[in-house]
Parts: sequence; C-alpha cells; structure tokens
Amino acid sequence: MTLAKSMPVKTIAAFVNEHDTRLWRVLHHYVDSARDNADYPRSGKSVLMKHQVNAATTM
Repeated sequence: MTLAKSMPVKTIAAFVNEHDTRLWRVLHHYVDSARDNADYPRSGKSVLMKHQVNAATTM
C-alpha cells in the first residue's frame, strides 16, 4: 500500500512478481473499506459552509 502512493501499480507488480490485476483488487478493497469508514457528512458540511461564507463576502 505504501508503494502504491508513489509508484504505478504495474511497476509494483513487476517488483513483487505478481500480476497487476491482483494488486488492483487488493488496492480497491482497502480504498473501498476506507471510504466506507470515512465521515464525509461532517467534513463536507464545514467545507460547504466555508464556501458559502466566502461567496457571500465577495459579492
């Protein structure tokens, strides 16, 4: 997972002698899991409110 942040998956696959499709499946599993556990409503609301305040002050 650490390598996936900075290298193409195909390069990692060659490095660890594995098919890139298998690595993609693993990556998707962890990304989907992280997204399911993320708290988007809380972060989205504050970002939206900041945007609305900034828009109102620039008009």
